[in-house]
Amino acid sequence: MSKLRFALIGASVAALFATPINSSVEKLLCETKTPLCYGWRSPDKILNETQKAAVIGLGLGIAIAGNNENKSKTQLLNLTPDEVATLCLAVLCLILANSSKYKETTEKVASDVRANLAKGKASPSLSYLFKDLKSPGVLAIGAAEGNLTIDGRKTSNYFGHTDPGNSAHNRGFCSWQAGPVSSVQEADIKCLNRIRSRIGHVSSLFEDAGLDVSKHKSAAVAALDLWNQANPCVYQRFPSAYAAALKQGRSGQQARVHARVEAFRKNGVLSANGLFKICRTSKFYIDRFPYAVGSEQWRYNCIKFDQLRRQKQIERVLSIN
Repeated sequence: MSKLRFALIGASVAALFATPINSSVEKLLCETKTPLCYGWRSPDKILNETQKAAVIGLGLGIAIAGNNENKSKTQLLNLTPDEVATLCLAVLCLILANSSKYKETTEKVASDVRANLAKGKASPSLSYLFKDLKSPGVLAIGAAEGNLTIDGRKTSNYFGHTDPGNSAHNRGFCSWQAGPVSSVQEADIKCLNRIRSRIGHVSSLFEDAGLDVSKHKSAAVAALDLWNQANPCVYQRFPSAYAAALKQGRSGQQARVHARVEAFRKNGVLSANGLFKICRTSKFYIDRFPYAVGSEQWRYNCIKFDQLRRQKQIERVLSIN
């Protein structure tokens, strides 16, 4: 196989890999716990960067092959039929990834998955908390994010700030960063719709854990707050972790915070890369955790410090609304 053909095939693979990672399919991969789920906070950015890499790969492949084989531009463009077919495949994949028909199809698939996840009837009491942008649940999550005060006033962070965990640009009450928006108002609408999309699923998860959502509203809002804050798998672990905490004798806020921390546990290990980055690099946090970095105690307390703060804000808002 010629070096040129090898480079073209490599670029084609990159293009093919870029194809499914648009915002809709990426969410689908996360929601179904597929290993390909990555970069879930900014899928559009990953798509663009991967496509750029594929294009650059094509250019570099041709340039490198030309230099190594000492071919002139005229000779280099004299490709074999197989090489032309490979090049066309790479270009076709890049075009397909941005086609409106492809995006419409994948968005429908992702929508169907969300509908399936939310088959359980949404709890009326939980739905009420997210009726509109002035509802208690919205104010609670906004306060947990530091974008709203407990009485609903907007903080400076609401209008835009850099996420300390992943350096993304946050906007709106929920720190929207999952896709481009033209205004904070649009960010708020997308935030609200995204949270509402999981009310049915959270209700079902609580029922599966033997819990009545109407009797555990603070915990249910905590689950939706985790859906907003963390990897999609985290909120799904919370109801069972909360039920376990209650069985262990914990109660009230202590049980909810412990469950929030345990929801970050994957394969027996607490995992929260964004929070861990902050705890490793910020003096404010370094001074508060006298444990070996990366140890179980350090991980637990790093996550707990953040989750306790968020839960306190949620409960303050719900107590006055």
